[in-house]
Amino acid sequence: MWPFTARNAVADKQQARFVEKSAPSIFSALKNPKNQQDRYTVSKLLEILTVRELAPAMTASGKQKVILNCLTPGFCHSELMRDAPFPLNILAPVGKFFLARTTEVGSRTLVSAAAASEDTHGMYLQDLKVKEPSRWVRSEEGKEVQKKVYKELLGILEGIAPGITKNI
Repeated sequence: MWPFTARNAVADKQQARFVEKSAPSIFSALKNPKNQQDRYTVSKLLEILTVRELAPAMTASGKQKVILNCLTPGFCHSELMRDAPFPLNILAPVGKFFLARTTEVGSRTLVSAAAASEDTHGMYLQDLKVKEPSRWVRSEEGKEVQKKVYKELLGILEGIAPGITKNI
């Protein structure tokens, strides 16, 4: 039986503010030192958006040799908030005490994803099950931003290693 977690309580809310989503260049806007407190949640959102574009591209290319998934282990006891500033350094341990699962329990989703079948390719996994990402990710705006993020990312990768995206 999985414990109740903060993630379960807000499963359909967009947790990242992601103010950069409407910038002409999302990745350039992410370099701005403002909104750094949102970077963790934005990085997780960018991962989900990228995988939702990359997985179908892998399948369409016929080169798919791996199963690509996103996952969340849930809110776990870990050292993630070890350097949190006040008042988070006080609130986080209290929240963990009441809401967090052990890292061993959280790791079960990682192991499950590693052993997942092809029908999970491109999916989001939580609590050992395929789940829908947030309502925003599935919205029309989310889909548009998803395409923009993916296109920008491919452009960045091509700038680093020309021709790399032909391997998808």
